Amino acid sequence: MKKIRITLITLVTVLGLVSCKKDSVEKTTSEKIQAKWSITSSVNIEDVPPAPKATFTEKGAAGDYVDFRTDGKVYSKQGSSAEEVSPYTIVNDSQVNIDGEIYTIDQLTDNVLVLHSKQVFSTGGYTEDIVNLYK
Repeated sequence: MKKIRITLITLVTVLGLVSCKKDSVEKTTSEKIQAKWSITSSVNIEDVPPAPKATFTEKGAAGDYVDFRTDGKVYSKQGSSAEEVSPYTIVNDSQVNIDGEIYTIDQLTDNVLVLHSKQVFSTGGYTEDIVNLYK
C-alpha cells in the first residue's frame, strides 16, 4: 500500500511538472529596439509659414540602417553620407531620446519600428520626421 501511495505521489508530481507551461516573458522596449534596422523610408514634413507646407520622402536603399546598440549609442547611415553615432536612451515604453531629440515610438514589433518626432516653433510652424524601419 505504501508503494502504491509513493508511486501515485511521484506520478502526480511528475505530471504536474510536465504540464506546467513556462510563462512567456515580454521583452522590454530597450530589448526590442536593440537591433540593426534597415530603413524603409524617412519622411520630413515642413510647415513653416510663410512658405507652403512641404513633404520630402527618402526611400531607404540597400545598406541604409539604424543600429541601436546595448552601449547606449545608435549608429546610422543613409545614402552616401558617413555613418553617424549618437547617444540614445529609452525614456519610457513609447519614447526614445536620440541625441537630445525625443522620438515617439509609433510602432514596435519584432520586425517593424516607426519613430516620429515633431518640433513646433513659437511662430506657429513645425517640422516633423518619421522614420520607418524593418528587420
